[in-house]
Formats: sequence, C-alpha cells, structure tokens
Amino acid sequence: MAQALDIKKDIRAFWDSRPCDAERSTHPVGSREFFEDVRRWRYAYEHHIPAFADFPSAAGKAVLEIGLGVGVDHVEFARHGARMHGIDLSPQAVQITGRHLEVCGLRSELQVADAEAIPYPADHFDVVYSYGVLLCIPNIAQAVAEIHRVLKPGGVARIMLYYKHSYNYWINIQVLRRLGLNLLRLPNGAQLASRLSGQPLEVMNKYKEIFAGARRPDGQFFLNQNTDGPGNPYTSVYTKAECKRLFQEYRKLHQRAYFLNKSYIPLLGKLIPKPLENATARAIGWHLCISAWK
Repeated sequence: MAQALDIKKDIRAFWDSRPCDAERSTHPVGSREFFEDVRRWRYAYEHHIPAFADFPSAAGKAVLEIGLGVGVDHVEFARHGARMHGIDLSPQAVQITGRHLEVCGLRSELQVADAEAIPYPADHFDVVYSYGVLLCIPNIAQAVAEIHRVLKPGGVARIMLYYKHSYNYWINIQVLRRLGLNLLRLPNGAQLASRLSGQPLEVMNKYKEIFAGARRPDGQFFLNQNTDGPGNPYTSVYTKAECKRLFQEYRKLHQRAYFLNKSYIPLLGKLIPKPLENATARAIGWHLCISAWK
C-alpha cells in the first residue's frame, strides 16, 4: 500500500514539473499563443487523434477525460458541444486546463482525482476519453474497471495505450536506445547523442546521469526512462491480447495501432511517404487506440 502511494506521489510530481506537450511552445504557459502552438503541434504530429477522438460525435453528451495535459483535447471536445468533466492526478494539469478553457470561453468541471477511484456515480457518462494516461497507472485494471462503472450502458471508452508490438518498443527502445547508452559513456558522447537524436543536450545529460554505471539497466526502469522522458516514474506497454483481457467486461472492443513516429527511424525516417507511414503504423505503430463499449 505504501509503495503504491509512493509511486503515485512520484507520478504526480513528475507531471506537475512538465505538463504534457508544454515544451512545444516558447510562449508563456497559459497565454493564448501558448495554447495555439501546442494545439497546432499536437494535431500535426499526432494527426490521427481527431479521427480517433471523434470530437463531433460527443456533441450534447456527458464526457469525462482522464488525464488532461494542457487541455488541448479537452477544449476540442468542449468546442464541439460536449458537456465536459475532467480529472487528473496532477494539480498543475488541472490548473492549466482550467486556464485553457477560460481563454477559449468554455466551461468544464475539473478536479484533482485518481483514475483508480473516479469521483462520479455509476452510469454517469456517455464517453470516457483518456489519451496516453492509463499507461502511467501501475494498477491499470482498477482504472479500467472504474471507467466501466461510470459509463452509461451503451457508452464508449476511448483509450490510448503504448503498443508493445511496435517499432518504437522493439527497435527504438530495446535496440537503438540501449546502444545509445554506450555512446553516452564516451567523452562528448552526450553532445553526439544530441546531434544524432535531435533531442536537447540537457536531456542527453540527464540520461547520462541517470544511467551512470549501469551496464544493463532493469527492463522496467529502462522503459520508464525511454518513453516519456528522463525521470519518468512509470510507464507500461501492452499487447492487443493483454488489452482484450483488460477490457473483458466490455461488450464490444476495437483496437487499432497508429503513429509510426518517423523521427525514431535513423536516416530513412524522413523519406517515408505518408501513405506508407500510415499503412506501416497499422501494424507496428506506437499508439494502440482502443474503443470499448459498455
């Protein structure tokens, strides 16, 4: 029990220190320009999100978002007429999303809360949406059960988890990034790793510090550090079979992989045409998008 509370404390502190996608703008956090920059980047870089979220279909419906980031998807649902509610373990995410709604002249009921104990009654929501958040919850089964509880009969959960059988997991993380550890041990290795990866030098220096002396880091620890940035307390990846078991209480389930992320493919990534990228992503994409109906 104490260990579970400690990991949640670490998760809250990590995401409080770096709200999701906030680094995508140089404008002051909370300004209109900041939100516009993040929105533009998010829907260009992860261009599959609008189709998966299906914002227009939520018009007039009660929607709960679990995990808010800076509120880009939350605001998009609200713009399309959804009756919005949102929870996040991070007070910072709740505050920034509240500001985003204010800037856009929109409203939602937001609160700091845990997805393992959703503070709403049963059969309350038409849609529960969570994009890349439940994968940070060690007891994901409890969160999935809570989502089922608060959904109305016929309601749908739209959830994105990281896909284990993806290029990013098996090649980028398990091969290229493990090789990169050797590079970081060389003199000026952090500078070279920064140039090769396109990541800031400060990030490479953090990796160098975290993995100092580690010849073969623990699998879970290595995964945590190489999904959402150095210092990330917890992230997991899932197969379709594991998701089928997780969502077994739901009456209907649809899964599809998206997002090849060409930036992780050395040399040739930028040369892959969009149609081939999309087709390949269906097989080995990093984002496993799940629609589950109660």
